[in-house]
Amino acid sequence: MNREDLLVTHVVEELFPLPLIGRGKRLNAADFPPREKGPMTLRNNWLYYLRFQSPAEWVFLIPHWIMLAAFALPWFGLLVWRTRRKRRASPMLR
Repeated sequence: MNREDLLVTHVVEELFPLPLIGRGKRLNAADFPPREKGPMTLRNNWLYYLRFQSPAEWVFLIPHWIMLAAFALPWFGLLVWRTRRKRRASPMLR
């Protein structure tokens, strides 16, 4: 991948992160390479953090865009349904 593709990928991952359910692993710092230099996505940051936590520690991350979609899509569907219903009920409104 070239530099521009990596930048676009990072921006998309930062704006629309995937949901995350994670559990601690309690690894030693010597068990894996050091943290990458440069920007990390929110998801990768939490996964890196969980490496040091006990297995009893959990993270449940629901991104903002999923919450917006969960409310906006049904709301939009209800608006469309209401508009169609009004048009059928009174033909004089057309």
